[in-house]
Amino acid sequence: MKKTLPVLVLLAAATATPAAVPPTLVNYQGVLRDAADKPRNGSFNMVFRFFDALTVGNEILVDSHTSGGANAVTVTGGLFSVALGGGTVTDGSGAGSYTSLSDVFRDYTAVYLQITIGAEVLSPRIRIQSAAYALNSSNLAGKPASSFVDTTSTSQTKTGHFIVGGGFEGNNSSGIGVQGVGTTAGGSFFDNSGNTANVASGGYGVTAYGTTVGVAGNGQTGVSGYGNVTGGSFGSLVSTALLATVTEGVHANGFLVGGYFTNSTGDARASLGDGRVGISAGGSDAGGFFSDTNASGAASVAVGDIGISASGVQAGAYFTKPATNAQAYLAASNGFTENGVYGLSYGAYESPSYFVNQYTGAYAYVGYDAYKIVGNGSVNFIQNDPTDPSHVIVYTAPEGDEAAVYTRGTARLAGGTARVALGETFARVANPEIGLTVQLTARGSAVPLAVETVTTSELVVRGPASGPQDLVFDYAVWGLRIGFEDRPVVEPKRQEAWIPAATQDDALYAAQPSLRAYSARQRFDRMERAADPLRVAARSGSSADALKAAIHVYDRNADLSGVLATPTANAHATPQTHARPTEPAPAAPPAGEPATPLPATGTRARSPDPPAQTATAPAFAPSTTQIEVAEPVEGGDVLAAAPDESAALRLASTQADPAVVGIVAGAAGARWTGTAPIALAGSVVLCKVDAAYGAIVRSALLVASPTPGHAMTGGESPRPGTVIGKALESLEAGTGTIRVLVMSR
Repeated sequence: MKKTLPVLVLLAAATATPAAVPPTLVNYQGVLRDAADKPRNGSFNMVFRFFDALTVGNEILVDSHTSGGANAVTVTGGLFSVALGGGTVTDGSGAGSYTSLSDVFRDYTAVYLQITIGAEVLSPRIRIQSAAYALNSSNLAGKPASSFVDTTSTSQTKTGHFIVGGGFEGNNSSGIGVQGVGTTAGGSFFDNSGNTANVASGGYGVTAYGTTVGVAGNGQTGVSGYGNVTGGSFGSLVSTALLATVTEGVHANGFLVGGYFTNSTGDARASLGDGRVGISAGGSDAGGFFSDTNASGAASVAVGDIGISASGVQAGAYFTKPATNAQAYLAASNGFTENGVYGLSYGAYESPSYFVNQYTGAYAYVGYDAYKIVGNGSVNFIQNDPTDPSHVIVYTAPEGDEAAVYTRGTARLAGGTARVALGETFARVANPEIGLTVQLTARGSAVPLAVETVTTSELVVRGPASGPQDLVFDYAVWGLRIGFEDRPVVEPKRQEAWIPAATQDDALYAAQPSLRAYSARQRFDRMERAADPLRVAARSGSSADALKAAIHVYDRNADLSGVLATPTANAHATPQTHARPTEPAPAAPPAGEPATPLPATGTRARSPDPPAQTATAPAFAPSTTQIEVAEPVEGGDVLAAAPDESAALRLASTQADPAVVGIVAGAAGARWTGTAPIALAGSVVLCKVDAAYGAIVRSALLVASPTPGHAMTGGESPRPGTVIGKALESLEAGTGTIRVLVMSR
């Protein structure tokens, strides 16, 4: 079968309608004949392929007109007409992606058409030519390109006014978007109502006048400015304000305060940099109020007669000391009980809490070492005096050189023998092999009783063979608390443990002398005088005074500094078994300024930190969990699972790594080895980010970046399993640290 094809190619004509968009179609007409040169009739499958060369070359686009696509070409008397680009258009096998003829002719100056009818490829290819008037495309409305504003870097000059209906935006790598110079002002803007704004006018940066306000904003932003040094700068002879400097959002200073804010009624106000105060605020309800919009944390400062009132689902307040394990929660739970105050530490010779009375010198550690409470005072309970509503009874707990437990009761001797089953819990707390002692007292008769055997569960008592065989007796069995038998009684001194001063007791007795009769000294003195007057007469008190002097009684005037002084080194400190972040040494104060004193929060010495080792996770830590790490990490580092399936995490260093795990929670510069605290989902932490892969905007979803330990923007649709958090701050370029809401999705 012979097919012939004339080379007639016409560009589609469109009606000249203003602002009309021309169709992206090219009209193609031809004649189809058979081998005998007779015109053909019928429906034919035709495929039109566009190439960038006469032979071989790259296939750019394919336009199929076939029965399968319901757009086969109809031939009548050999004549047919096809709208190229109107069939089934697909991208060619060459470079790039093309699905429209307009894109093809935009990128290629030479385009060749190859036609396939049925299974036959016609040859040669046909080059598509311009229509006559298309030769005028270098002009617009008969004017050359130089008469119009272009988008190149070439400078252009416009004579006459330049009016932009949609506004004007400037951007220059020098840091100045728009620059103007004039004898009166660098720039001037005004409307028909007399509202005026001058830029660089006289001695002012910006002067603005209006019937309502000098400067106003619309939409989401009142005033928006950008620059390499600041986003905006405002100043007078004594006050300046810089917006969006290199390191700060707002930097302001003035003769009285750095900044001052108030509401319309004046009952709420805040001063920044007020004298020697960073922030000074006041209001009819509270001086200040802070809350986390992503969680439940809220705090009011100076509310009513309360200095700080805070609340949160996890805790009312949380405090830590950098580079230590010291942690304290207010109104929190330890996982079992709701607590008003909950202290936490997890290092050797550390205490969750410490209390000191500087007036008497009494102090106490809570949870220190293996002690519940250890200090230099006594342990007491107090109750109302049932005989005198104006007084209370104060009893002191017994103290000895052991951790003792006891059980006691009453039993009967029958037939000269008594087998007494002791309290069932006594055997659960007392050492069964050492330290068991028994006290026996017969009732009604002076009969000697003997202990035949004693265990932590049973006491066997024998009476005299010739005495009463049936009588009642009282018993008390004492033992050593299991696990506390080896607690040291004599230890190296870590701080002074003076006898607390009795100043308040002396004042009490001076006011109410009759109360001294209830003291232990007066009670024993009365008993001994009645029982052995000679012994009382022989007492001089010198030995007791000497012992008291050797221990030393606290003197507030002489010993106050000693209570808060650095204690002696811990003589038997053992290596700690937890990792601890390190912090740089504090900088020396400027010459002539005193060093900032350490807070008086305790007097206990602590041994130097050993090399960090594997950590034991704390029982309760705020929104963190301890995870093993394969290399030293810092606060804000992004971590991922290791590719070798080891348990330890590593710094993430693959873009959008699906193995990303979390963010190290901690201050910038704090370092951990062995283990590190990882922020849990829902918490807000500082995170290292890199904007080299795209500017990071507020609320952007973040994924791991190729920069080790840093996150980057995840774009509009990050892959599932790669998101590590949501940005709460923006970063336009470079690397930095921003606040991030931890989330995983």
